[in-house]
Amino acid sequence: MNVNTREWTYDEIVQTCRDAVEQMDQYRFLIGDTALQIESHYGDHDLIEFSKDIGQNHSTVKGWKRVSKAYSQKFRAELFEEMPQLTYTYLRDALRYEGGEDELRSWLRTVTDNNWTADGAARELTKMLGHKTIDSIEGYIVNFSQYNGKHIIEINVGAKEFNQLKDVERVIIRAR
Repeated sequence: MNVNTREWTYDEIVQTCRDAVEQMDQYRFLIGDTALQIESHYGDHDLIEFSKDIGQNHSTVKGWKRVSKAYSQKFRAELFEEMPQLTYTYLRDALRYEGGEDELRSWLRTVTDNNWTADGAARELTKMLGHKTIDSIEGYIVNFSQYNGKHIIEINVGAKEFNQLKDVERVIIRAR
């Protein structure tokens, strides 16, 4: 086993991880594109088998397929050429965008010009679509627990904020 014992600079670490993200994105699109072909040729049942055979959850493969279906390979190549900082995650979240390719390209240019993270871009898109975001609701966490492998966060909010919760489009909580 060859172990590299030299110190890495922060910039080297960041570049290595960016390269890894780019490779992951390429694999997601490869599997999504392949899943489109398998489903159109063999049907959804075989997509389940395909997912199992490659060691992925069926829902994960369906998600990758959905993103691949939404953006042609040509359009994706153009976007990544024009805006290399984009990742799969930006395009997945942009599925909610209501407009054609030109409008989407303009929106993604705004995202990259402002150096928004994928989470920041998703939050801005949610606001642009006129939906409430969880950070627009005032409250505080009163309990954090786990049930059947799911993380549960209880938030105490006032009556006004409670009524706004029905308008919250989605909440992503990443807890490990």
